[in-house]
Amino acid sequence: MLEFLKRIKEMNRFIGACAVGILVIFSVGRVMTGTEKVKNTVSDEVRKAVTAGGKAFVKYFGNRDAAAITSIYTPHAKLLPPNEPTISGTAAMQKFWSAHPDLGSKTLKVETVELEQRGDTAIEVGQYSVGKGLDNGKYMIIWKRVDGNWKMHRDMWNSSLPAPK
Repeated sequence: MLEFLKRIKEMNRFIGACAVGILVIFSVGRVMTGTEKVKNTVSDEVRKAVTAGGKAFVKYFGNRDAAAITSIYTPHAKLLPPNEPTISGTAAMQKFWSAHPDLGSKTLKVETVELEQRGDTAIEVGQYSVGKGLDNGKYMIIWKRVDGNWKMHRDMWNSSLPAPK
């Protein structure tokens, strides 16, 4: 009888351990698949800053003002342009924008599609177009609050047009 009770106790421990394992697996699975809902509120300050930053970028881009474009970024910002290495630092970014083939286009349009905020960081996902069929694509910008001002910290974009042959 004592042996029987020991076996029942061992089975209960085993079942308890399995139940905990299953709960962990489902919890991790939910986080990894994005089914875990996270409440995200974006402040009016961030919405206004991102909108103003986008308008300023379009204006400076159309005016061929690489220095002004660079002023929208944090001091440690990085550009992640398509088909090129990462560009870091103010001087390198200004050189990149000065040489950009579309700089000066008055037809650049940007549109925010998603915006999330986590404290002093905001993530913007959007789409852009340049001219009628010249280029269009998508972008992601990580914004950071630096000294009370929202600035672009990481800027990545790519074309939706087929790659040239």
